[in-house]
Amino acid sequence: MASKHPFKGRTASVVNSLSREEQWYLYQKTRALKEAIKDGQDLKAFRLASPEVAVYTIFMEDSTRTKESFRNAAEFHGLKVNVFDAKTSSFQKNETIT
Repeated sequence: MASKHPFKGRTASVVNSLSREEQWYLYQKTRALKEAIKDGQDLKAFRLASPEVAVYTIFMEDSTRTKESFRNAAEFHGLKVNVFDAKTSSFQKNETIT
């Protein structure tokens, strides 16, 4: 049986929710990824590439750079991307999103 990944179900967007060891691990992985890109190495080891994983982006206000960064990251990992756009949704009609 595969062990649960230590970051599964958690967010890295709130750095203080991670221990120092977890933060250090992520910094080291980021450095390794940057080096692999710079050296033209195969990046497969850094990709999630799971057909069961999807990224859901929900932006209540326009944020093009952030939105595109999230989309690009998801595409790098080979994940499905679902976008919720508040401007064109029923949310503008005060309907709930749940």
